[in-house]
Amino acid sequence: MAPLRKCTAMLIMACMLAAGTVSCSQPIDTGSPVPPQSQPYVALLALLGVGVALTALHHHNVNRNNSGGGGGPPVSLTAPQLVEGLGIGAFDIALDLINSPGGVGALGTGGSTGRSTFIEVGSSGANNGSYFLPSGFQPRAVAIDGSGDDWFSDPLGAVKKCAPPAAGVTTCVPSVSLSDGLPASGVRNLAADSTHVLITQDTLTGTVNWAAFNLDGTGRITGSYTYTGSAGTMSADAVVATTGSLSISTYTIAHKDGSTYSLALPGPAVVNPFKLTPPPQPNGVATLDGVSSFYGLVGSPSSGSYLLGHFAGIGTGSPPGSLVGRLAIAFNGQTSTDRGFYSVPLSALRTDGSLLYALDPAGSLVIFNAF
Repeated sequence: MAPLRKCTAMLIMACMLAAGTVSCSQPIDTGSPVPPQSQPYVALLALLGVGVALTALHHHNVNRNNSGGGGGPPVSLTAPQLVEGLGIGAFDIALDLINSPGGVGALGTGGSTGRSTFIEVGSSGANNGSYFLPSGFQPRAVAIDGSGDDWFSDPLGAVKKCAPPAAGVTTCVPSVSLSDGLPASGVRNLAADSTHVLITQDTLTGTVNWAAFNLDGTGRITGSYTYTGSAGTMSADAVVATTGSLSISTYTIAHKDGSTYSLALPGPAVVNPFKLTPPPQPNGVATLDGVSSFYGLVGSPSSGSYLLGHFAGIGTGSPPGSLVGRLAIAFNGQTSTDRGFYSVPLSALRTDGSLLYALDPAGSLVIFNAF
């Protein structure tokens, strides 16, 4: 803009000085109907018109280029507390509240070996150890039980239990290996608490089957429930253990339409009398107790605002299921890089009541303060 303003000013001054001279009174265009003595002023006005047009075009382009397709971020973006690259292509996480309070176990496919790998890190990013899973076993979900042991399940129903990472252990030798006995098709989810491990299987045609085992792999109990429409369970991290150290195992199962089911073993599962509104994205709902508070991801990761949402449960003074807190973490795909680089969408959302844990598409661990 500065060169354009200087150029226009120089043109104006030049023509004003020249207007009174003989040269400027000479005809610019002998065929023009404009009198010769007026032609310099007409030319000056034309130049001014060009300057105005260029200025308007510049402002239009600046505004368009700064808009990002929908204007700038409406509010400042919240930076995470920690962004930690795990180096294993992590795609699922579980919280370890026993052996390493604040610890996070992550499941991925490590390095050039292509073998499934488990790593546990502290909430500050410290490496607490890792190991490979048995060759040929390709689990898609991980859970950590109330004793700190690690559970894994694959899409066909194979389930294995491993001890926590320890010095000198490079490959897990499972202490429990079992088949959940549920249909092989559909979508599976996994959770564990102090007394049981639970596997759910959504047929994608209106039925959720489940099987639970004691932590030694015995005592299998099963059940099922039906849902209407096409809003089945979330595609990953749909099940959360919500009992802590209580003797009655209770789990929360989240569906894509925002509905949640409570399953207290031995069952049956009961739908909660509210829905999370708007429905969180189908990549995990985080809750600590399954009653008073829920977290989910809402909005668009690529266009407009992308938020961590806090939903009210029962007994909070707010309408159950309503969105009572928002944390803007991205706008038009852009995130705050104050604590490190990460991208969206996030997945595998989990909470310990103080922090929110998730994974970005590259498998980095991203941690926010709960709110």
